[in-house]
Amino acid sequence: MKNKLTIIFYIIWASTTQAQPLDSLREILVQNNLELRQLKNEVLMQTHQAKQVRQLSQPNLGLGIPISPVETRLGAQVFMINATQMFPWFGTLKSKEKSLFELSKSTQQKLSARQLELDNQLKVNYYELYWIYKKEDILKKYIQLYQSIEQVALSKIESGQASISNALRVQMKIREIEQKINALQNEKTIYNAKIVNLLRISFLKTIVPVDKKLTQHAILSVSLNEIQDKITSQHPAIKQIDNRIEASRLRETFYRKQNLPYFGVGVDYGFIQKRTDASPVNNGKDVFIPKIRTSIPIYRKQYHHQKEAEYFKRNALEYQKENMISDFIEKIIIEKNKYDNAILNYTLFEQNIADANKVFEILLAQYSSSQTNFDELLLIQNQILELELKKEREKINTHIY
Repeated sequence: MKNKLTIIFYIIWASTTQAQPLDSLREILVQNNLELRQLKNEVLMQTHQAKQVRQLSQPNLGLGIPISPVETRLGAQVFMINATQMFPWFGTLKSKEKSLFELSKSTQQKLSARQLELDNQLKVNYYELYWIYKKEDILKKYIQLYQSIEQVALSKIESGQASISNALRVQMKIREIEQKINALQNEKTIYNAKIVNLLRISFLKTIVPVDKKLTQHAILSVSLNEIQDKITSQHPAIKQIDNRIEASRLRETFYRKQNLPYFGVGVDYGFIQKRTDASPVNNGKDVFIPKIRTSIPIYRKQYHHQKEAEYFKRNALEYQKENMISDFIEKIIIEKNKYDNAILNYTLFEQNIADANKVFEILLAQYSSSQTNFDELLLIQNQILELELKKEREKINTHIY
């Protein structure tokens, strides 16, 4: 029975544990994230709204029946039908449609900007999870190294050349490392939860990060100036503001055209009853009256306020754009400095690890022949472990910055 339960548990664990590269998780993020879905639907809604405005207003149709018959020379008027269709000034509806399309483009850029933010959150959490797994591997590797030191100490204890305290101190260090490994399991749970929440997948899923790029430190292949140029010209948050500025210009054009005369065409048709008391020429002939009408835009105060409002709105957006570019450049400079420092630290730790390993080999040989103090051997091994962890941390930092 115990074996069956073990098998069932393993099957469940295996089905909910997946080793996934970052790119595959990015695809899931785009498909599943609810916030991105919301913005996609907003884009579709605004696109359909823009298509609606090209339609003309509905025609007017009227019917008039006189309570007292209206007598004409050709007979009594029975009832009247009139129809009218109004037309805005040329290009009015087109300018409104364009302004709404620009707003839909702005929302599309907002979607792209938010996707970048979520993608960065996913990347950071993914690399932090990768760091936890890598840290666990390093600690497990060093447990074996400490156990090798313990065997050397026990051999010397058996031969009466060392104190039992040497072995006990190594065992204390091993237990300390084992405790750190146990604590890492809780950290795995935290970052795993952050990732599956972003992806909107089951919290039972266990993500195991695998990324070949992380075997080496990141190499920045573009200059700081190139990054700044790309940010100012291609970042969706900047392009979103550009779309809103263009939408404001088009909206001002729409307001101007809306304040120009509207034209209408129509027709009145009157049904005439034939006279019985006389027979004039065209007796009972119906009345057909074509009509043309226009509006006279006398009151323009509203238009002037709308024009000024759009002007100030564009100014505000321009200031917002300049401020955003400035913030982006500041962040780029800060992150570039962090990257440079991470590269410097990585190189330093790599060199120090190589030298420390040489020192360790010398001290181990001397300790084996009773020519050195055990404290120095244990100290250098502790330093090597710390340097190994720091080097790996800085390597991952070069991918995050």
